[in-house]
Amino acid sequence: MKKINRILTVFNGFDRCDELLKKSAEISKEHDCGITLMFVREEALFELPLFSKKEVDINEIKKEIKRRAKEEKIENPAILVYENDTADRVALEAKREEDSLIITLYNEKITSSIIKKVNTPVLVLKSGFHEYLKSVLAVDVVEGKDCLLFLRNLFKGVQPYLFQDFLYFPMPVVDPAIEPFDTVGNGMEYSQLLEIRKEAFYEFCKKAGVEGEFVVGEGSIDEDINSFAKSKEADLIVICANDTGTILADSIPDILLKSQNDLLVIFQNR
Repeated sequence: MKKINRILTVFNGFDRCDELLKKSAEISKEHDCGITLMFVREEALFELPLFSKKEVDINEIKKEIKRRAKEEKIENPAILVYENDTADRVALEAKREEDSLIITLYNEKITSSIIKKVNTPVLVLKSGFHEYLKSVLAVDVVEGKDCLLFLRNLFKGVQPYLFQDFLYFPMPVVDPAIEPFDTVGNGMEYSQLLEIRKEAFYEFCKKAGVEGEFVVGEGSIDEDINSFAKSKEADLIVICANDTGTILADSIPDILLKSQNDLLVIFQNR
């Protein structure tokens, strides 16, 4: 994972934007990197009493953003103001500027769309507390070392706890009507596959020098992750999926919806 060289801070209104700007300023100062502040007015989702005119006054909005940024001691931010299509605009800007971190407040529809479209790690603020002491890092491949390094670099001093669920792995199809796969004939029974995955996970934890837990979840992936984070009193949940097509990646919208924690989403191979 690359070092933090620029932050793209995304918001759609001024409700709670001060805490968003404060966290962005904190990370920017820690990593000595620039900030782009992107405001997108989504007409279908938000009503902004301050800017309810039919035509958006971009200068007025920029002025308000500058004022709030100054209060949070954000120096010389780039400020972008748009209407609609938040996810597409974020994806284009992140690629153009090669931003290394996106920070945004949670919105059920917009946040999931952003995560699907970008290659950049996304920090989603949900809770009102954004100082991270403990984190649960859910990985779906044991080659997630880069995610761990990125987390440790981004939030120095945070204590990571690795978590992997056997549910993250697709199981062989055993119904001949669907696919003629014979687990015994292929020399790989369920229990054997489980032990291989488990052994690989704990070997990775040992090499990385972190504690971890491998489980065979009984509930849904989102419920198990949030329950595990609660049991560890984690301040932050980190989702490290291999790519957008994995089982863990498919569960990200539900994890976001049900989580009480802030989330950092990283795709290993995007």
